Amino acid sequence: ALCMLIGAVSLQSWAYSLPSVGAPEGPSMLAPLVSVALIGIGTCPQFAMMLAAIRQHGQLTGAQFGWYRASSNLGNTMGMWLPGLLSLPKAEVAWALAGFCILRAFSREFPLRVKGQFAHSNDV
Repeated sequence: ALCMLIGAVSLQSWAYSLPSVGAPEGPSMLAPLVSVALIGIGTCPQFAMMLAAIRQHGQLTGAQFGWYRASSNLGNTMGMWLPGLLSLPKAEVAWALAGFCILRAFSREFPLRVKGQFAHSNDV
């Protein structure tokens, strides 16, 4: 989540540092590409491991899995629709802050460290 937040804030700062006229090209495009890569690095494990993390708390019924998929699809739809209303950098910062706050609020469920060491899959 921290990687995603750093990428979103750097994308926001890059977008506001652009001149109002002309399109950026060349080496100046490296900054937004690195920012988007950081956002991707931060979100990739969240999507890949979410269902496994949910299953650790018990068995899922078909209805619960259906609600999970419906919520996930609604979130993806909002993620494609919202940047049409707001600028993409503002939306990315808002999503990154929300994700960071959610993960920190539920740090008991998403431990980064166990007894002073990094958490391993067999420790959690």
